[in-house]
Amino acid sequence: MLIHEKSTKKWLVLLWALVALCVIPTSASSQDYPSLSTPPQMEQMGENDAAVIVGVENYFVLPDVAGVRETVNDWETFLVRGLGIPATRVHTLVDSRATKERMLTFAERAAQDVGDGGKLWFVFIGHGAPTADGKDGVLVGVDAQSDPASLEGRGLRRSELVQALEQGSQAETLVIIDACFSGQSSEGKALAEGMQPVVPDRVAEEFRPASSTMVMAAAESDQFAGALPGMQRPAFSYVLLGALRGWATGGGEVRASDALQYTRQHLRLLDHEQTPAFVGDDQVVLVRGTSEPEPHLASLMRAALRGPEPAERPSAPQVPEEISDPAVLHVVDVEPSPASLFVDGEQVGLAPGQFVVPSGRSVTVRIESPGHSAYESTMEIEAGELEQLRGVRLKALPAKLSVEANVHGAEILIDGNVVGQTVLGRAVEVETPATGRELSVQLEGYRTERRDLELSPGSRETVNVEMEVGPAETMPEGYVEIPSGTFMQGSPTNEEGRSAFQGVEQQRRVTISRGFWLKATPVTQGEWREVMGNNPSGFSSCGSSCPVEQVNWYETVTYLNRLSEREGLETCYEISGCTGTIGEGCPSKWGSCEGYQCRTVDFKGLDCEGYRLPTEAEWEYAARAGTTGARYGNLDQIAWLRGSAGNQTQPVGQKTPNEWGLYDMIGNVEEWTGDWHDSFEYEKGSAIDPTGTFYARHPNKTVRGCSWNGFESNCRAAHRTSADPADRRSQRGFRAARTIPCDESCEEERQRLRAAAMPPQSSGGCASSSSSGFILFFLLGLGSTFGRRWTAHSNLARGKSRDKRT
Repeated sequence: MLIHEKSTKKWLVLLWALVALCVIPTSASSQDYPSLSTPPQMEQMGENDAAVIVGVENYFVLPDVAGVRETVNDWETFLVRGLGIPATRVHTLVDSRATKERMLTFAERAAQDVGDGGKLWFVFIGHGAPTADGKDGVLVGVDAQSDPASLEGRGLRRSELVQALEQGSQAETLVIIDACFSGQSSEGKALAEGMQPVVPDRVAEEFRPASSTMVMAAAESDQFAGALPGMQRPAFSYVLLGALRGWATGGGEVRASDALQYTRQHLRLLDHEQTPAFVGDDQVVLVRGTSEPEPHLASLMRAALRGPEPAERPSAPQVPEEISDPAVLHVVDVEPSPASLFVDGEQVGLAPGQFVVPSGRSVTVRIESPGHSAYESTMEIEAGELEQLRGVRLKALPAKLSVEANVHGAEILIDGNVVGQTVLGRAVEVETPATGRELSVQLEGYRTERRDLELSPGSRETVNVEMEVGPAETMPEGYVEIPSGTFMQGSPTNEEGRSAFQGVEQQRRVTISRGFWLKATPVTQGEWREVMGNNPSGFSSCGSSCPVEQVNWYETVTYLNRLSEREGLETCYEISGCTGTIGEGCPSKWGSCEGYQCRTVDFKGLDCEGYRLPTEAEWEYAARAGTTGARYGNLDQIAWLRGSAGNQTQPVGQKTPNEWGLYDMIGNVEEWTGDWHDSFEYEKGSAIDPTGTFYARHPNKTVRGCSWNGFESNCRAAHRTSADPADRRSQRGFRAARTIPCDESCEEERQRLRAAAMPPQSSGGCASSSSSGFILFFLLGLGSTFGRRWTAHSNLARGKSRDKRT
């Protein structure tokens, strides 16, 4: 927004004429400001507190916010090393991790972490925007686009955030938002057109925070949250952190009112209006025992705004003879800075600054900077007047990128956005914002090629890309890569906790010839809701970061198919003849029930490219992560089970993971696998990529792990049980897997593993004819039995739903 401000006081022009009007203001060194990276001296009163710190410096599309990472570090230092909040209860989300879903998930997790009577802190540094109705504001996630619908859709509503935080047992909730809800960047530029401002200190009509909740935002609705003078970092957080370190009171205790008054007082010094907004009880004591002296911050800010004093005051500029009655143009801020300023085609200096211009007639003012489109305006200033020019933002010219590849039709992406396609035999020129950081070229059947970019406005660069045949996919976010290999499945008979009747755990050597990706945690309620649109969980009050449960086997494979479809992948299950409602849960979380079920479910095999359930062998192989004992760690440290879980599920990922980075493989919820379950034994002998034996009398699916209600003896890597695929329980959930796409070298490794796992061939010559006849007879009988079993399976699968209804 461009603002012209006029004053008709002629004496002001004369005052400007007494100083050096064309001196370029220089920023104060950041070393002039005290560092906040050292731990403050204060009473460590945060033993029962918890905190979430969210910071977005590098948005995918929206303008970046300079200095956020440093600010996040300073907040972490204050909360952990100053207040003494345990580091395990301070969750930090920076840049790509700062999505709407993660902000809500970790808010809910912090509400679970906070102790009775403690404080729950939530700090956000980034962009804010109003909701469409103007009654609320949103904290804009890293992946938001530059339009109002995306800003709101990919942002977390303040009311939703506060509601999630208030579920904890804390005495006070402190929400600190280093952003404003006007939808403007830190330079005052609109993030998107057509947004209705929201009043920061007015909560939405349908929601009001509890009396123990305080919300402080960096600015009012018609303002923007700017940078600290002379430093590229958010001013609000810096001043507020200083206030909390003791600058506001000179030592002792600091109340919310002290911090608010100190912050408002100093932000008034900025060259734009910025008044922090506050809702809640301002008499709450935030810190005690501070001793850090106030560093005369106001003087430092003023010095940075006006620049250092010159050694000798320059003489007043000479007014050209043709300008008999001058006027003054004051360019307050311009971006990028400094920029060349021209008046009627002649360069008169560098902006920002103050300039003598002709009066009484129209003059053309032009501001230029290399790599940017110029700003030009015609204006007329009356004699003796001062006119201010604010908010000049020169638009960066796009960079041009020539991409040449050895394949035709590959997608060219800049920071994840498709900008063109390759053409075999010639370079393709694409335009991209100069902020682009990563070039990707991808084509099905080839490995994705990536290049880091260092672009400047208006620059031209050429990139040559050699694509190699291979899988283009990369590991999905939130998954862990499980390598191929061989392990000993099952448990020895003397393993502690194993029952003498659990012959189903007899040991055998198993080869996993395909590497696969396995979700690091069980699928959560929030993830299920995002794909399926409901939440069947008995413990829904636990929150979106808790595992989804009360889902049967048919529901899990349907979810996995839909997840594959969302990502454009092959679905791994052919499902038909389904009845019932997906995700309706059970009437009670303490029992079990049957629900949605399907007549046939055909698995396409382990080479399917989409999402699937892990096999039973894959599950145990991944859970062990190279270990051979009953568990992969101390049970109290790795698992939620009976006695520690509080009779319910807990948010995923809180306990210690195994060596491969997998959480909750033991405890929290037991997990469906893809295998049919033989109640008596595995297939005997060594196995390669086993998928389970069908047992016609009890056509159940294998379940692994143990749950929040599990006994210690069951919480072992080898423990296995089974369940009817239509059964729902609050103790049971699942996690997703995907086979890693395989190229030629990968296929060679698979064949090597399979060959090594095959039993050695006999070197004693041919068997006798009598032995051969016996073996043939045995195999014919076995084949007949095998055929009957699979026929029974097929018939049962076709009639299962009907039989249960009758």
